[in-house]
Order: sequence, then C-alpha cells, then structure tokens
Amino acid sequence: MSDTKITKLALANSLMEMMEEMPFEDIKVTSIAARCNLNRKSFYYHFLDKYDLVCWIFDNDLKKAEKKKADDYFEAVFNLCETMMDNKGFYQKALLNKGQNCLRDHLKDCLSKMIAGYIKERMEMNMFSELYIDFLADSMLKAIEKLLNDDSLDPFQFVNGIKAIIQQGTAIIAGTMTGDNLASS
Repeated sequence: MSDTKITKLALANSLMEMMEEMPFEDIKVTSIAARCNLNRKSFYYHFLDKYDLVCWIFDNDLKKAEKKKADDYFEAVFNLCETMMDNKGFYQKALLNKGQNCLRDHLKDCLSKMIAGYIKERMEMNMFSELYIDFLADSMLKAIEKLLNDDSLDPFQFVNGIKAIIQQGTAIIAGTMTGDNLASS
C-alpha cells in the first residue's frame, strides 16, 4: 500500500473515531491530523477540507460495494446499502451535514449516475427522464437515510422495494414516450 493511501486511511480513521465522540461540526482539521500525528499541511495535501475526507471515505466504501459481485443495478444498490450499514453511525452523522462539499450532495450525484445508467439501458433519454432521474435520486437519498435510522428495515427488502418502484416507473415512462397509454402499462 502506498504512503499516500496509508496517510489517507489514517486521517479517515481519525475522523471516524472523532465522529463517535462529538458532532461533525465541532471537529477541526487540526484535530483530525493531530490524532494521527500529522499536521494541517499534511491533511490539506490530501484533502480540500473535512467534507472532502468524508466523501473520500464514502467513495472507498462505494468501491468495496462495487467489487462485490453485482449482476445488475439493484445488486449494486444492495451492496452499497449493506456497506453503508457496516458504518451506520458514521453515515448517520455524516448525512446530517448540508452545504458545500457535503456527503448528501455527493451521494445524490452517485445515485443519479447509477439510476441514469439503469434507465439509459431501457429507454431513450430526454428532458423528462432527467427529471425522473433527479426525482429518484432524491427519493433514494431519503430512503437510504431512513434505512440507516430505522433498525426495523432490512436492506434486502428495502432494495427490493426500490427495485419495484424504479422498474414500474421506468416502464410507465417508457410507455408514454412511445405513445402507449398509461392504462396499458
């Protein structure tokens, strides 16, 4: 493993430990770096700010989820949810933050790309489908937050529910795009 990767992992672990002890907004870059015997300059060499570090942690978890066998889009979403559940406390707190460079926006962008890939395989893209993708990404973001905060939800059932919504919605939209009426879909 490269020195850069080791340093980034040390900073990530430092932040995750600190988030168990205090709210994210109270954590300072200096404290994150000091916890792993680094200085602020070392932190800023690797990350723009603490929000960038949070997104890097998510991107690493996303890569882990993508490495698991996923035959289709919905298995990839399940793997992502399962990976996020492994670090549930971290993600619960990280998703509370809003604003520039926040995880919420980053996660929504990732979800939008995943959904767009699924929809592009099934129908011709146009302005209406972009609205549908945005709607689904917002909805999935809220649903993932609910999954992380409700211990009674099962990730497999959750993803199957999302699958039904997306498949039915896509079929309806694809039907209207070809001139079919909604009653027949």
